[in-house]
Amino acid sequence: MTERLDELFSLPRKLEVGAVIGGQKFYTSDKLKNNFVLAFEKSSKGKKIAKPIKDLVDKQLLLPAYKQKGLLRFFKNKIFSSGEDKYALAMYYINEKRIIVLIDNSTSIFGTASNNSIVSTTMHECMHLLSGRNMNSFLKLFTPVLREFYLNYYTDIFKLKSKPKNLDKVIGFLAYIESPGGAPMNKKLARLYQLVEEFKEYSSLNEEQFTRAITDYIVASKILMLSINSFMRVKHKYMYLLNALERAYKKTFRKKNKVSQVFQEMYSVSEVISIMAELKPKDPKIKQAFEIMARG
Repeated sequence: MTERLDELFSLPRKLEVGAVIGGQKFYTSDKLKNNFVLAFEKSSKGKKIAKPIKDLVDKQLLLPAYKQKGLLRFFKNKIFSSGEDKYALAMYYINEKRIIVLIDNSTSIFGTASNNSIVSTTMHECMHLLSGRNMNSFLKLFTPVLREFYLNYYTDIFKLKSKPKNLDKVIGFLAYIESPGGAPMNKKLARLYQLVEEFKEYSSLNEEQFTRAITDYIVASKILMLSINSFMRVKHKYMYLLNALERAYKKTFRKKNKVSQVFQEMYSVSEVISIMAELKPKDPKIKQAFEIMARG
C-alpha cells in the first residue's frame, strides 16, 4: 500500500504494554510513536506543534496506543465491536494526568487514519491536559479568551447590560470547580450561585426571571457533574442554556462549533479552550500552550 501524505498508516504489530490504567492495558511501539509524530509533521493543522508533541510523547504524557494486541483482535474489534468504546478517539485520564490516543478507534480496517482527524482530537485533549497539570499557567494564557466567551454566554442567559465586575472571579471559580479535590460539589455549586447572583445588578431580567435562570444554570450543572446520561434525559428543559453556549462559540471564535455537543462548558473552562484548539488550531495561544506543556 502506498502511504499517502494525509494519512497515518498503522497496524497493531510488535506492540508492548505502554500503560495500564484502571486495569486496561494499552499497547504501543516505537514505530507507532514515530508515525504519530510524523502525522503532526505532515498535517497543516499540526506541523507547528510537532516538536512539543514529540516531547509529550517522550515524557509519556501522551501515548498513541492500541487497546487490542495483534491483527486478529484488531480486525475482530473493527468488525464486531459496538458501543461507546469503539468511537472514543482519545481520552484524558484525570488521575494519571496523561492522554491515550486510541489508534484502533482512529484507523480504518486497513490501518489508515486522517492525520488532521488525529491532530484535532489530540489537540482537544491536550488542553484538558494543560489545565489538569498546570491550571495557573492555563488561566494566565487563556483568561482573555475565557473572559470573552463567558461574557457572551452570561450576557445571553442573564440579559446583562454591561460586564460584571466579578467576571474574572467567576471564571477563576469555574476553574476551581473543574480541578479535582477541594470542597464537596454542593458547596462549590452554592458558592458559584453566590458569585453569579452578583450579576443581578447588571441584568435586565426581573427578579423572578433572574432567579429562574440562575437556578436552571446551577441545577443543570449539578446534573451534568453527577451523570451526563441523566442530563441527556432532561436536557430539553435547559435548551436555552445550551443554545446560548452555541451562540457564545459563534460570537467568540467567529465559527460555529461543529466538533462537539455543548453542555460541559457551563462549568468547564478547559472544554471551551479544547474546542478552540479544534476551531482555531493555528492560534498563537494554542502553540504557546503546547510549548508550556513541553517545558513542564
